[in-house]
Amino acid sequence: LDCVGGSVCNTHRLARPGRSLLASLSLPTMSGLVGALAVSLLPTPSDAQALLLQSLSDQVGDRPVGLELTASQVESLTSLFEIQTEELLRELCFIAKKWSQPTVSEFEVAAVGLSEDGRILIGVNMEFPPLPLFYSIHGEQFLVARCASEGVSLKSFAVNAPPCGHCRQFLNEILGSGFITIYTSQTQKKAIEIPHAPTSSSDSSNPVARSPPVTFTGLPSLLPLGFGPRDLLPDGKLMLEEEAVPDIASTVDTDTVSYQCTLTSLTLAKDRGQSELLEVGLRETLKSYAPYTKCPAGIIIVTESGTRYFGRLLESAAYNPTLSPVHVALCNMWAAEGTFTGISEVILLEREAATVSQSSVVEMLGRTLCPKAILTTYYLEEKEKEL
Repeated sequence: LDCVGGSVCNTHRLARPGRSLLASLSLPTMSGLVGALAVSLLPTPSDAQALLLQSLSDQVGDRPVGLELTASQVESLTSLFEIQTEELLRELCFIAKKWSQPTVSEFEVAAVGLSEDGRILIGVNMEFPPLPLFYSIHGEQFLVARCASEGVSLKSFAVNAPPCGHCRQFLNEILGSGFITIYTSQTQKKAIEIPHAPTSSSDSSNPVARSPPVTFTGLPSLLPLGFGPRDLLPDGKLMLEEEAVPDIASTVDTDTVSYQCTLTSLTLAKDRGQSELLEVGLRETLKSYAPYTKCPAGIIIVTESGTRYFGRLLESAAYNPTLSPVHVALCNMWAAEGTFTGISEVILLEREAATVSQSSVVEMLGRTLCPKAILTTYYLEEKEKEL
């Protein structure tokens, strides 16, 4: 381990390359989405609809849109296909799931959400062999991570399979979970045989079929008597509940504690030309949802092209569904690029004496996805605020 800066900052190359089966994917273009939706919703379009389809495709072109649609794009699609937003969310599930990476389970999941500002954000499930399964990202977690990073709340979402217990617990933490609308339908590769069940009259020649859609209003309908943040912290805030973070270079205040990067870390960052990057990363770190450990943590992924992706810690009252900051940053990178290739540096920001550290998670994922990248850790210093 080649250390720089002693105990206040570490820099080293990630060693022992791992084996990853993750492939790079081409992200959807707007015209591609329009075409895919047309196949499902307008198999025999009228002349007028065909002209509208061509006009919209020419207008949006082949620019990759990533796993997100603007409010105006959502309005254009619902108007073109004469459908409600709910149906658009459902249809996008069966298109978007191909951007998932279920390299172990081979079970594709897409969670397509509508934010309060009218945007559509898409989450997919990700698995990272040869790492253990608990390093995986569930589709609904991906969606919440994207909402947190974009600073928006979630109004409703559709998912192509009923949320698993892990996701129901994670969703129980978000602001507005008691009122969120969830649209589910399921795609099964083959019929599930249930002992003593009546014989199905469905067409067995179709290997993939959708089950009837089901709508749930409020997470309690999916998680009755659920354990949540109020059980541990009666007065705590919820995930996706934004707090204002002061715009102060190198120092960020919360209600009770002043955080700043240690002097040696700031000097090193300045020498490496990363002062501005560190300021942005510090602000992202202090937006962590970490009410249980009180150990905020943030990640900056830097690519060879200079693109930067940020992530923050998102904890769960049940602990295990917690999403690490590197997982959140990877969600943002996948949503924008559809690949994890080209990562040159991973920067971790966390408390110097953190009760719970994110370093082992960062190293394990780094060795699997980007073994040649440099890992830098900047430690945060706590100072009691003067009363």
